[in-house]
Amino acid sequence: TVTQHYAADAKQLHLTIQQSCPPTPNQPVKQALHIPVKLGLLNQDGSTATVRMRNNSATEVTLNLTEAEQTFVFEDLPTQPVVSLLRGFSAPVNLNMERSLEELAFLLRHDSDTFNRWEAGQQLACQIIFGLMTDLQNGRALQLDEVMIDAYRSVVSGSFDDLSYQ
Repeated sequence: TVTQHYAADAKQLHLTIQQSCPPTPNQPVKQALHIPVKLGLLNQDGSTATVRMRNNSATEVTLNLTEAEQTFVFEDLPTQPVVSLLRGFSAPVNLNMERSLEELAFLLRHDSDTFNRWEAGQQLACQIIFGLMTDLQNGRALQLDEVMIDAYRSVVSGSFDDLSYQ
């Protein structure tokens, strides 16, 4: 589970990651696993943001999650970036992170990581479908959200090197 907090005055992004592993027979309590979490940051215009941590900088980093909960601080960010997690499918885990439709559409349009772009599209579609199901159950008129239409229009009209996730 991932939560984030952007401190505009300090130009820092605080990313907290919690891990849990359900009990299994003969092992009711699980120790924290070592989970590599490859991360990239995107600027509001879709360009790649520089990831700065403890005087190191790169276009992407691998965070080593080794405890049940850890907070990572990214520095020198003039605006809140969009976080791209588990790039290159860096770990086979279930990721829980609340994201708005707009944020998912943004990742679908701009993330350079093809797996994350595909995953953002799946999450976007699921959120919209579940919303439509709720509307139907409550007798409201069904209307497809423009956010989804615009995002998929961008995908269809764009050119990508790896079409396997499209």
